[in-house]
Amino acid sequence: MPKARTGCRTCKARRVKCDEGRPFCARCLKFGVDCEGYEVGGRLNGSATIIPKTTIPQKRHHHEFPLSSLRRFPLTATFEDNREFSYFLYFQQEAALGISSHFDQGLFTHVVIQSSWNEPSLRQLIVSLGALYKAESPKTLNISKEESDLHRQYAFQQYGRAIRSVQAHIDADKYQDTARVALIASLLIYCFENLYGDFDSAVRQLQGALQLMQKQLARSTRRYKHAENSSPTADLDDDLVAAFFRLDSGLLSREDLCHSSHIGNRLDMNYLGDIREIPEGFNTISEARNYLEHIQFPAISSLSNDLAQTVESSFPKDIDEKARELYLTMYSQLRHWRAAFEPFYAETLTPKGKKDVFSAATLIVRSLSTEIASQRVCARDPSSLHLLNAESRELVDLSKFVTTDPSFQKSFVWDCGIVPGLSVVIAACSDRSIRIEALQILKDIVPRREGVWDSWTAVKFGERCLGIPPTNMETVAAPLPSLVLHGEVDQASIDPHSITQTWLKNLQHKISQNQLSDISDLFISDCWWRDIIALSWDITTKRGHHETAQFLHQHAATSGLSQLEVIDGGALQPRLSNMGGLIWIESGFSFETKVGTGRGIVRLANVGPVEWKAWIVHTNLDELRGFEEQSPLGKGDGDKEENCQVLIIGAGQSGLALAARLKALGVSALIVDKSPQIGDSWRQRYESIKSHTPRYTDHFPHLDYPSDYPDFLTKDHIISWMEHYHKTLDLPIELGVTVGKITYDTSSHHYTVALTSPSGTSRLLTPRHLVLATGLIGHTPLTPSFENQTSFTGQIYHSYSHASARLIPSLSSKRVVIIGAGTSAFDIAQDFVNSGAKAVTIIQRSPTFVLSLEAQDKFVLAGWNAMPTADADLVGTSIPLPIALTLLVGATQMMAQHDAELLSGLEKAGLAVKRGEDGVGILHHQLLKAGHFYIDQGACEMVVDGRIRIKRSEGGVKGFDTNAVVLADGTAVEADVVVVATGFKPSSDTAREIMGEEFMAKVGKMGELDEEKERIAWWRPTAAPGFWYMTGSFLWSRSFSKVLALQIKAVEEGLNPDYYS
Repeated sequence: MPKARTGCRTCKARRVKCDEGRPFCARCLKFGVDCEGYEVGGRLNGSATIIPKTTIPQKRHHHEFPLSSLRRFPLTATFEDNREFSYFLYFQQEAALGISSHFDQGLFTHVVIQSSWNEPSLRQLIVSLGALYKAESPKTLNISKEESDLHRQYAFQQYGRAIRSVQAHIDADKYQDTARVALIASLLIYCFENLYGDFDSAVRQLQGALQLMQKQLARSTRRYKHAENSSPTADLDDDLVAAFFRLDSGLLSREDLCHSSHIGNRLDMNYLGDIREIPEGFNTISEARNYLEHIQFPAISSLSNDLAQTVESSFPKDIDEKARELYLTMYSQLRHWRAAFEPFYAETLTPKGKKDVFSAATLIVRSLSTEIASQRVCARDPSSLHLLNAESRELVDLSKFVTTDPSFQKSFVWDCGIVPGLSVVIAACSDRSIRIEALQILKDIVPRREGVWDSWTAVKFGERCLGIPPTNMETVAAPLPSLVLHGEVDQASIDPHSITQTWLKNLQHKISQNQLSDISDLFISDCWWRDIIALSWDITTKRGHHETAQFLHQHAATSGLSQLEVIDGGALQPRLSNMGGLIWIESGFSFETKVGTGRGIVRLANVGPVEWKAWIVHTNLDELRGFEEQSPLGKGDGDKEENCQVLIIGAGQSGLALAARLKALGVSALIVDKSPQIGDSWRQRYESIKSHTPRYTDHFPHLDYPSDYPDFLTKDHIISWMEHYHKTLDLPIELGVTVGKITYDTSSHHYTVALTSPSGTSRLLTPRHLVLATGLIGHTPLTPSFENQTSFTGQIYHSYSHASARLIPSLSSKRVVIIGAGTSAFDIAQDFVNSGAKAVTIIQRSPTFVLSLEAQDKFVLAGWNAMPTADADLVGTSIPLPIALTLLVGATQMMAQHDAELLSGLEKAGLAVKRGEDGVGILHHQLLKAGHFYIDQGACEMVVDGRIRIKRSEGGVKGFDTNAVVLADGTAVEADVVVVATGFKPSSDTAREIMGEEFMAKVGKMGELDEEKERIAWWRPTAAPGFWYMTGSFLWSRSFSKVLALQIKAVEEGLNPDYYS
């Protein structure tokens, strides 16, 4: 049995090794043993002092704990109530263990908690972090939204108090441990902001703490080594230095943070033990990780600076020979570590060690990233890069392996893993194909965040390194700011009307005085301004002080933005909004410009005891002065229609809505469509189709659906209403018309369009404006080809051709397989079940978002049922897309909780469902992917009870046999009828068919997102004068038809004189 010469009295009595933690050791804490304290050599009076044993009472609010430094008396740690104490214990028992995975074991469970006994501000931070961890941890899925919100609100209340308390401690600057408290507080604040998701605040906190750490180390002559940990009164702990060292090393090659603090330069290679004494093998992941980090620490900070130079040049500038020697030594040790770790990693690839394979592979990626960086910095000529490229290939392959692990998350994790490693490959590798692979992995894992790293930043960095044009990422969500009330603000005393009015008055003053170069007194740093044709004749979104100030400087005065007034009554009056603990003031306001009037929405964040700043501002032009909308009811002017100003191609909901808006503004327009009847775009779809959004969100402009229509409209209701709408508004339409050659005259600004009627008569129209309204998605089915498809003896067709299951002969004896797991697939599967098919199977490749109609109504569309449609449309368009995507992640998770029983039943039946845990909400799929979701119209019950079977195949469909669909894993699913529900080509393909390749190349990638995350060409000016694209759901068609109509009217009336310039 080992001897225990030092340590606490309990460990000495038990004859076990003690870590000498104070006031109680981690071993005693871990095993629930009372720590009897230490025998300490007295320095004050020459006698020995026994620090008494520590116990934690469970039912008292007042607790006495011993000091960790040498004083004669214990201080008192006072908890205000049981609730505060419970969060403290939760942090100690749950949160601290989770957070410590990124730091040295025991840092939070030991050093941080001990330090809080003597410092109330640290204790308050611990309480706030415990409460937030309870609200945000994965276990939150098992509690109600209301309970989670309570934890979150309490966290922010305590957080505000703690920040003020820490600041007071620092300002006083009369304590021996001020720097130490400040650093521990910084660590806790960093963790709080990271857990909450305010990445930028977390990084700023880290940078400030690193500067303080530098100053403290500069004053200190002490060597920070555990072996010499002899002074319990030292102002810094080894563990604390190591924590910031680890965070500092996490900045490796991050372009915007590469001005590293160089903590490592003040620590010798023997920090935390001699790295030359690497064992021949490792027994645990923790042991291997600790050795790896201790090897990396001494040089990794300065290495990031040197590596940054390789981004701009073929080879780095000459580096200091001492630094080169350090990098080469570190590289040698990393190779030694790899050799020692290899047997352990090999074991994880077996069933016995499988639980550690994810962590082990990630460790190797981290090791490789530092090896590659050090090689690149030390490289002198291209011949020395062969090994570097080989290791880059290994890192990329391992990263692919890691991202396919079931435990891999696209959300936030504490520890740096593959993101910085892949960034190092992009910066250092000389093989472009490997660098591009690394970039693609980063794109695939957006929005993953690892400590101070996020994959989206890494993607942008990689694209710049490779000279690749910025990609419109599928995930464009933006982080939210800290939307909490200042600790001194009483929520009950907030006057939203007065606060909004004051803010608008101050903005108006800045505009009138042309003081827009600095707007930091009115806007938070990560602010947004979305303008829809109010200040400029475009749809534009600006982010941050610089872009917003520049936009206002260019357009506020020239547009004549003035008369900013709070909207006092109704749904848009100022109010305090609370969304899951996020609090802001939201208010509508009215304004005037030189050409008209408008309305907007402002959202204000609380940033001080009496200070509120703008988070989001939205301005939207409502009316053109002198050209206000009139009722479009009544007969049209046939002559004007023949010599129309606007030709609209497409008579669906978008074309009809725009024609109505133009008529209300006095602009002559003609709709043409190749179909013989109005509503054919719906008439041609399958018989059982219904709208997946409620009637109250889908009204047409100027004419609402009848109240006796069902909440979710059938296709017959929609067709009937479109015919009624056309007749009631007397909209000019020609049906069965073929559009031929289209040309444009740049001098007269007219299009010449050849039209052919159903009888074969041809004529030319010369409108000034040409609008395509040909659909949100294309008309051409996506039909993949499969192996041996011709050998299949049954029937195969695309969902586009599905009319009704009852038309399939002898259906009761037919086995139906549907390839795809989106809306059409579930609708058609339900149709086959209702029609009596023998068996119905859906083949699913990727997980699907599934939600109930009730969840959608409650969490997404409630606003349209609670306020006038025009007001709801204004609020809906006021949120920039990146913010909407982020907010809807939370809403998606709440919907998943609401539908927990439904989703569990679907999973038991074999369906893979998404819940938003990876940071991607359903809005991504609705707005950006236009698929992979299903709003339940009855098929879910059939899946749960087995009437619709699910076959999951991540590799998809391999091919066909004579009577079966063959999956990628070789499984054969017997079938007589196969429906391919794989979607359609994009709407831009239809536009190219009509306008031609050359013309559409000038327009650009229609429908994709530009740098501001606004849709290219949709509802806004294009690079081709007079050419517009009108599209959208019923809601979008109603809302944006007015936006487009106002733009056309402004051009026609000379209100936008620069349009053709």
